[in-house]
Amino acid sequence: MFLVTRIDDRRLDVRVQGALDGDDIMHLVQAMFDLTADMTHVKVLYRLDDFSLPAPIAVLGDLARQPQLLALFDRIDRCAFVADKPWQRLIDRLHPVLLPNLELKCFAHADTEAAKRWLQGAPIALEGLVIPLPCARTARPLG
Repeated sequence: MFLVTRIDDRRLDVRVQGALDGDDIMHLVQAMFDLTADMTHVKVLYRLDDFSLPAPIAVLGDLARQPQLLALFDRIDRCAFVADKPWQRLIDRLHPVLLPNLELKCFAHADTEAAKRWLQGAPIALEGLVIPLPCARTARPLG
C-alpha cells in the first residue's frame, strides 16, 4: 500500500507500507508523476514502513518501460528517504550510480523531523550532532 500527498508547490510526501508488486510500483510512479505535473524543484519525503522488497528483476523491467520515470526524476531535486532497516537505506549508496542528479539522504524513522528540515535546506541535527550545510570557509592570516 502507498499514499502520495502533495504538501505544497515544492514537496510531496510518499509513504509505502507492506509489500508492493510491479503494478503497485508503476501506479506509485504514475501518482507521483501526476501530482508533480506543474511542479519544479520538487522535494520528496519518502517513508518506508514495514516495507517488503519486491522481486527486483520484475520491478526493474517494469520500471524501465515506464516513460514517466525519467521525467519524474527530472522534476525532483532532493529526496529524504526514511527507513529503519539497514538494507532499505542502501539506496543512499546506490543512488549516485542510478540517479546521479538527485540529492538523496537516508534517515531513520526517529529522525523524520530532521529529514523534513534537510529537505528545506536546514542544517541536520542527528542524535545531538549538528552537521551544517556546505558553506564558504574564511581564510585567516598566518602569524
